[in-house]
Amino acid sequence: MKQKTFQGLTLLMIAGIIVFLYHYYNKPSQVVVKQVRFSDPIETPLQRDRDRIEDKLVPPERRVDPRLNIRTRGILPSFQKLGILFKDGAETLPLFGRPTYYGSTEYDYYVVDASRNFNKIPLENVKREVTDGDNVNIPIYNQEYKAMIYEPEEIKYIPY
Repeated sequence: MKQKTFQGLTLLMIAGIIVFLYHYYNKPSQVVVKQVRFSDPIETPLQRDRDRIEDKLVPPERRVDPRLNIRTRGILPSFQKLGILFKDGAETLPLFGRPTYYGSTEYDYYVVDASRNFNKIPLENVKREVTDGDNVNIPIYNQEYKAMIYEPEEIKYIPY
């Protein structure tokens, strides 16, 4: 009698283990949803687009898939106000520019027009460094402007 009881308990335990393993390995598949995280948590796409319109120092660029533009020469230098473009008796336009990468001889430039919207006009025809007194053609106006470039900031010794 004891042997039959032991066999019954053994069979019951084996059946319980089989049921447990069946349910453990046959769970319904779970769908994992990944959250998209931006490299800069402060700059969301809307804020970036808003900055392109409102901030005069942010260049006029279109958004591109970030996985396509992988910088191999380091982070781009930021745009700076380099000087002004003027025409005798006409308006003056602020000139913004930066080298295409650190140590480059090619530059990216744009000007901001005098309209109420402060439209940013890229100068795609100018790739070399603009120096003081150069003539720069702005295609949208179809006119030549003369450049007046500001002097760079001097390096100063601060003793403390």
